[in-house]
Amino acid sequence: MFFVEKKTERRLEEIFKFIYKQKMALGLMYKENDSEEYKKTYRGFIWGGKNVIGWFKSPKIILPESYKNKKVALYLELSDYKVPDVNPESLVYVNGVAVQGCDKNHREIVIPKDLLKDGELEVNIKAFSGRRDYTNKFLYADLVTIDEKTENLYLTMKMALQSAQILPKDDYIRDVILSIIDNTLNIIDWREEGSENFYNSIYKALDFIKSELKEASGRSKRPEITCVGHSHIDVAWYWQLWHTREKVSRTFSTVLNLMNQYPDYYFIQSQPQLYKYIKEDYPEIYERIKERVAEGRWEATGGMWVEADSNVTSGESLVRQLLFGTRFFKKEFGVDNKLVWLPDAFGFSGNLPQIMKKSGIDYFLTTKISWNQFNRPPYDTFKWRGLDGSEVLTHFMTMPENSMNPDDWGYTYNGDINPRKFKRVWESYRHKDINSKDILISFGHGDGGGGTTRDMIENIYITEYMPVVPKAKMGKAEDFFKRLEEQVKNNKHLDTWDGELYLEVHRGTFTSQAKTKKYNRQSEILLHDVETLNSFAKTVDNNVNYPQELINNAWELVLLNQFHDIIPGSSITEVYEDSDAQYKEVLSTCSRLKAEVLRNLASKVKTDGPSLVIFNTLSWKRNDYIYIEKASIGYEAEFMDGDKVLSSQTIQKNGHEYYMIFAKNIPSYGYKTIRVVRKNANILAINVSVDKTMMENKFFKIYLNDKGQIVSIFDKKNNKEVIAKGKLGNVLSAYEDKPFNFDAWDIDIYYKDKEYVVDNLISAEVVEQGSERGTLKLVWKYVNSDIVQYVHLYNNTPRIDFETEIDWKEKQTLLKTAFHVDVRSTKATYEIQFGSIERTTHNNTPWDYAQFEVPAQKWVDLSERNYGVSLLNDCKYGHSIKNNVIELTLLKSAIEPDPFADKCHHSFTYSLYPHKGDWFEGGTVQAGYSLNYDMPVVYVESTTGELQSEDSFIENNIPDVIIETVKKAEDSNHTIIRMYEYGNGTTEGEIKFNKNIKEAYMCDMMENNRTLVDFEGNKINLKFTPFELKCLMVDFE
Repeated sequence: MFFVEKKTERRLEEIFKFIYKQKMALGLMYKENDSEEYKKTYRGFIWGGKNVIGWFKSPKIILPESYKNKKVALYLELSDYKVPDVNPESLVYVNGVAVQGCDKNHREIVIPKDLLKDGELEVNIKAFSGRRDYTNKFLYADLVTIDEKTENLYLTMKMALQSAQILPKDDYIRDVILSIIDNTLNIIDWREEGSENFYNSIYKALDFIKSELKEASGRSKRPEITCVGHSHIDVAWYWQLWHTREKVSRTFSTVLNLMNQYPDYYFIQSQPQLYKYIKEDYPEIYERIKERVAEGRWEATGGMWVEADSNVTSGESLVRQLLFGTRFFKKEFGVDNKLVWLPDAFGFSGNLPQIMKKSGIDYFLTTKISWNQFNRPPYDTFKWRGLDGSEVLTHFMTMPENSMNPDDWGYTYNGDINPRKFKRVWESYRHKDINSKDILISFGHGDGGGGTTRDMIENIYITEYMPVVPKAKMGKAEDFFKRLEEQVKNNKHLDTWDGELYLEVHRGTFTSQAKTKKYNRQSEILLHDVETLNSFAKTVDNNVNYPQELINNAWELVLLNQFHDIIPGSSITEVYEDSDAQYKEVLSTCSRLKAEVLRNLASKVKTDGPSLVIFNTLSWKRNDYIYIEKASIGYEAEFMDGDKVLSSQTIQKNGHEYYMIFAKNIPSYGYKTIRVVRKNANILAINVSVDKTMMENKFFKIYLNDKGQIVSIFDKKNNKEVIAKGKLGNVLSAYEDKPFNFDAWDIDIYYKDKEYVVDNLISAEVVEQGSERGTLKLVWKYVNSDIVQYVHLYNNTPRIDFETEIDWKEKQTLLKTAFHVDVRSTKATYEIQFGSIERTTHNNTPWDYAQFEVPAQKWVDLSERNYGVSLLNDCKYGHSIKNNVIELTLLKSAIEPDPFADKCHHSFTYSLYPHKGDWFEGGTVQAGYSLNYDMPVVYVESTTGELQSEDSFIENNIPDVIIETVKKAEDSNHTIIRMYEYGNGTTEGEIKFNKNIKEAYMCDMMENNRTLVDFEGNKINLKFTPFELKCLMVDFE
């Protein structure tokens, strides 16, 4: 037995040529515009260009007699497919029916039998040329018949050879397999290629190899792998949304065609956004999908509206991802989701298990955490425990990204079906002690869609009689989780991971495309206010129209842009042009809705003369600054709260004059009026003094050096120096940011090797000095970029704001700010969705130093027992706290995939908030909200409304609980109130409404599973456990 492997490889090439037993050219014609005439195609015909959609068309084809009762297919080489980034993709129609997608991995299109029965065919191909400025070279397009047994022999022999090749050379089974292959080859009669005798010998060879392999495979017990067809479709990435709308038509039609051919083929597809696209653009395909979902073979699951990021996305947005996603699946397909499917997102919030569990979701799947740079995650099957103690069963698919390197522990969701991959799938799985029966993989080409191929499915069948490799079967992901849950139930060896699933790679996604992240924060806050204020309006007048459709449409756009390659900043330029336009639509719609409801509410408040109606959309009584344009009042004014004159100052904002007024005791989720009167005298009090190197108010005395950096912040109230001795604060530094891979995604640990301190201070100018605020304007030049900061000190707020404007022109450069504070702690606290977590400030272990850049929401904090410093932000997410240095990452400016990323104007604010006690005692949570949520103000003349001058629609008297959301229920007129305990403690108290309650329920985040709640008049008493998230549903009399 000599050279069996080389001989087999050569014979396989030859056998492949005989799979297509008959061929005839289609004679395709082509045009790009309706105004053009079709042109004949030929080998080498050039078509396409950047983003061109053209049409290929065949003449009417009369099916030859010899093709009847055969497996008939199209084989299309519409391009030479030599340029990876181009890869033209097409949708193939036969007799007017969208049959299948055609791309480099799907060149063969099997024609359904019902389209062959009339004996006539007409082929039309909607061909997308590619997203690069490159033309395609047409090769050929044939109508073929498939000899299924020849194909089966080819695939079986190929699988057998690959099975032998993954074994050691001295392995007995290897020799057995090679001997079977050799004997199989000897059966094939090559003397008359293509003849009836030739094919008969092929069929005998097939019977022989299957029989022999089956006998060999029966000698050992093999594990099983559940395989679910899949096509990971990035909603946007290296392509725009409009490309994706076409991608889904091609991928989904391919799936449907495979389901026609293989009755036990199952396919999973998440992301209702994609289904919505197909419903709008290709309703006929959508109806066929609905049939397959009803049949049970198309698995519409995954929970979320898109496969979303969970680092930047807020807690409320994560709830809405699940609310909109699960409601769509229920309404359109009648299915309940139990699985969150996020194979490719870049790390997972420590509160996601609670959000999932309280949304009716029990299972979680990913592969991405396996991409860690420093530490291999210890578990593949485990309980994932969230912030409040909620647990979800979690499974990592172990399909290897690189099956050739046994030391590479990275897994993928784009699975292939071959022996080497299958062997690694089982070897990599580390929980055979608790689950020895069954593991899950997804298979199919993904990222840009495409999905499963026929060869993959055929190979699954072949594993039935293939020695060495695990046995494969096709099935559904949720069914796998149900079996897994039963298998590990009550098993004391099932491990638990408590807290966030931090991904030790792609840390740049907390910062890339800063403008997009700012739009996201602004949109989330605006939607919060619009829902809250319209809920108030509904309480005042039940006949008021709650603009639910407009709100939900806005939410859908926000949720879409939270896809894990849009909001993280890892897409091409054009994606962000589209995203900007969508965010502007959201901001415009919501700003209009907010203005309308504010005017409506303010008009119903009784006033005795010109007044300001101040609204508070947060759940505690606020003392904070409000701003109203001077021109809207029309005269020099001062402001009265009862008989007291409120302190105010005229400032410049966006090129206009504004009154800046310190308003006190604005009721939680309510409003208050203050009177506007003509100012008698113009007395200028200076409570905040500023010069070029010093700023002072009643809270702080700050000194700066001649480079604009802070050398001292003395906390006067707490008699404490904030800045560490000999160190600096607000040090702006640029770092060379050249990761060895994934430019927009990654910040690598060596980035600090090259630091460039921004110390070229061009000017320092005092621009404000008054009763309420003092401001120092600092201007730096860094290479080609301009950085302007307005450092604000306030008379009544113990916070230092750094309002920042940057015209950024650099590339592959990180910009950070750092504060070296006089605080010693081995742990720092970071706000996450509906709570906070601690992370270490040292590098004792690889797990510690791997977290050199981490995500947070509105604040981070470093505290000792009795003193601490918080850093707040209004749109930033990338942070680092190591030792006593608090850092915030401001810009990243990658060059791939978007060469213009972050090269634009940026405006944002971050704030230093020193405080007594730790973050909890110091009120950091409230300070973070206050920086982000303003208090809206409406100027009114005398009104005779029915509302009193001050009221709280919802008064929150539960200590340490924040009411995050007030909105109308999706399917009723009830009011939904979402709230969470933020201090990691048990608490109890009451919520008081301004109307008596008719009925009240506790429900889950999806507004289901209602349980009655006791109430008394207008009050409800509630208990919370640490970090508990609750949802209340209330109707009023």
